[in-house]
Amino acid sequence: MFTQRTHTVEHHKGEISFPGGGVDSTDSDTRAAALREMWEEVGIPADKVEVLGVLDDVISISDYRVTPFVAVIGEDAPSPTAEPGEVARILTVPLAHLLDPTNHRTDLSFHPYRPIHFFQYGEHCIWGLTGGMLYHFLQLVFDYDS
Repeated sequence: MFTQRTHTVEHHKGEISFPGGGVDSTDSDTRAAALREMWEEVGIPADKVEVLGVLDDVISISDYRVTPFVAVIGEDAPSPTAEPGEVARILTVPLAHLLDPTNHRTDLSFHPYRPIHFFQYGEHCIWGLTGGMLYHFLQLVFDYDS
């Protein structure tokens, strides 16, 4: 599941991302923050999500540390609902589409030492930190190499 950010959020307006955000004072850890953000952004309660694991932390070009969690949403979970202040649209992209190398490209022109991964899905482009986390996940789980 991906979200498209609204054009009213402070950063990354209109970009495709995973549900998520920063740890706040009510969160016991990064896992709790991820589950809270899932609830706040798309209305999926924590008790309907099974966290399968955690990927390595990623440091953004803005020097933010991101801890990506991999989870499955239960079949009995409510349908996702976009929180209109943050989420313009919820996207589900078929795994087969993401694994098709014709939908992926890598660009080194932004940062020669850090490849930027782009995944095209119709009119939507998943790129940047989200594209990098997605690429890493596909490599680990499916031995993806495009």
